[in-house]
Amino acid sequence: MANTENPLVSIDVETTGLTAGYHEIIEIAMIKLWGDGTPTNDLFHSFIKPHYPERMSEDSFDVHHIDLDTLKNCPTSHDIIPEIELWIKSVSPDTKQITPLGQNYMFDQGFIQN
Repeated sequence: MANTENPLVSIDVETTGLTAGYHEIIEIAMIKLWGDGTPTNDLFHSFIKPHYPERMSEDSFDVHHIDLDTLKNCPTSHDIIPEIELWIKSVSPDTKQITPLGQNYMFDQGFIQN
């Protein structure tokens, strides 16, 4: 496990498809980990209403089983960003930064950065 002054945070997203910049994040989950990799109780989770619901691919639904009806009353990505920033500040009050971990983080990172 990496040794860092920033907390380790496991991040996972679900998306409307495979193309970052075209498809969107529709679910994000983050959990702070102890230095040995075990999870803490510090968790952030939200569904996210897509700006372009018509871009949801059938293949993505087959993976995550999140339908547009589930997302219709959820916050948009613009609404959720301040909540994510507040959560990061709460788990890392000194540096206000995290060290992200993920199973397929290169894929997730492409969406997070867009």
